[in-house]
Amino acid sequence: MPLLSDIYSKLKLYQKVIIAFILAEISAVLVILLSYLVLQTPFEFQTTSIKYFIVQGLSMCLVVYLVETMKYNAQMRKELIKAEKMSILTQISASISHEVKNPITITQGFVEALEDEDSKERRKEYVGYILEELQRAQNIIYEFLALTKPELDSMTSINISKELSYSVNLMKPFAKSHKVKIEIDNIDDHCMILGDRQKIRQCFINLIKNSIEAMENGGELWIKANKNSNRISIDIIDNGIGMTPNEVSKLGTPYFTTKEEGTGLGMMIVFNIIKTMKGEIKVESEKGKGTKFMITFPLAF
Repeated sequence: MPLLSDIYSKLKLYQKVIIAFILAEISAVLVILLSYLVLQTPFEFQTTSIKYFIVQGLSMCLVVYLVETMKYNAQMRKELIKAEKMSILTQISASISHEVKNPITITQGFVEALEDEDSKERRKEYVGYILEELQRAQNIIYEFLALTKPELDSMTSINISKELSYSVNLMKPFAKSHKVKIEIDNIDDHCMILGDRQKIRQCFINLIKNSIEAMENGGELWIKANKNSNRISIDIIDNGIGMTPNEVSKLGTPYFTTKEEGTGLGMMIVFNIIKTMKGEIKVESEKGKGTKFMITFPLAF
């Protein structure tokens, strides 16, 4: 029986149906013959017998077809789940690499700047930036290891002016290498919000980096902030390649990106962090003219 089972499992669906039909018809013949022997009635091919043959054969074919189809669907579901897990693992690996690349690129820029800097104070400042960016890279790795924990680790009062200035200073070497000039308006030093300092820096750095990369031939990046009653509004505006309305609508969704080597998870993280900090983000963009990110947070009192 195990041998027959192995042989049967290797057959194609149509072969299994044919075998089932033949066995059903043999079974029907045996039933009719058995009834003849038991009842001792003359054997005649009547309409009832023909219908019995047909129903028996078709019923068995239908049962085999349904059983094999269900087995095939169950196997396909297992394969799809396995493929999905591998796809998620690949995408997470790529996104970790993408996110960690930001602080590493910034660190590399400041390390190179150290070689040409003679001022001890400036060198000390650069070293401070390098250490903080290495810490940020470590934090990013921890974040991806805890993807199932979307809430913020700690909510503290954050000076939004200082965090914007810090992020801009970090990105200046990167902007310079892309021939981009960053202009930032002065912000009230007393604008405080509640959130996670490391995560808000990650948001600003991701947005600034994306804007710089969108200006393929250089340009200007404007960062503005306005205080309105109980909210602070931050605008990040570039004159880069821009996006279509369809592309704008997909921003922040998993794995959507306009970059050839991007993963899209950077923007997804930005949107999620802003939402978790009770903020809002809107995007206005026009193809060939640029993009404007508008972020608002409730002020902390």
